[in-house]
Amino acid sequence: MASIQDRKRQLEARRKALTARLTRIEGELDAHDSRDWEDLAIEREDDEVLEGIGIAGQRELRMVEAALERIAAGEYGH
Repeated sequence: MASIQDRKRQLEARRKALTARLTRIEGELDAHDSRDWEDLAIEREDDEVLEGIGIAGQRELRMVEAALERIAAGEYGH
């Protein structure tokens, strides 16, 4: 079984990965410059997928941060 410190390192690594992914998603959502209607429609569909992934990532990030707070408070695993 992993120690609390091992779990903390895992959670911190996951937080870093999620933050990087959310930053990339935000950049992709802001990067549209297409003027063609067909391209805009495809980009919008892609945006909807990215937004869904972003929402799931934000939810997971909140859970990771809550777990790290419980570790800091000495309440993790109770």
